[in-house]
Amino acid sequence: MISSFMKIHASYSIPVSMIRQFCFCPRIFYFEEVLSLHPEKPLWVDQGVAYHFKEMSLFKRRSLKKFNLSDAIKHYELPMYSELLSIHGKADLLLETDEFIIPVEIKTQTSKPSRGQIYQLCAYGLIGELQFKKKCSKGFFLLKTKDKTFPVSLTEEVKNDVKKVINNIHQVACENILPDTSATTNQCNQCEYINFCNDRNFNY
Repeated sequence: MISSFMKIHASYSIPVSMIRQFCFCPRIFYFEEVLSLHPEKPLWVDQGVAYHFKEMSLFKRRSLKKFNLSDAIKHYELPMYSELLSIHGKADLLLETDEFIIPVEIKTQTSKPSRGQIYQLCAYGLIGELQFKKKCSKGFFLLKTKDKTFPVSLTEEVKNDVKKVINNIHQVACENILPDTSATTNQCNQCEYINFCNDRNFNY
């Protein structure tokens, strides 16, 4: 299925986190990975890292009840790579049962995960299927609100959408041309690369 539409650029591996960023705005990938621009990150990035480490430490002492599992192997901060997909990253948590691989992402937010976040989660599931030779059909987000668990169904449709995004990212990397963006004013105001987008004109 992968080879039927993907045109993988074998010499370049995409960071999985860039799938989420690409869905937010494709120019973030272009500026960061193609042009190697690295402006100072917003304060909330460091806050998110601190929260992540705190929650990961607490989770190691908890049961799997919230995932409706009685037993699973827990892979924390697992480095993952797929030569076939040309993507790599480090999963927050991967739960391995006898039959399944279940990716888990820890988030500081209280709202429903975005499309890009779901696609990032799914990408870890895709690598997990190849790496562990087991099926991935669902994943979870651990949200900040009372340690809420948000389940996500990782269907074949979602997986194919993620593969298409990966292909689009590779095309941007190969073409080396600033991609168009449909980002809104609100999105641009959140972005550390806003000063590099001289064609983004808004009426404030």
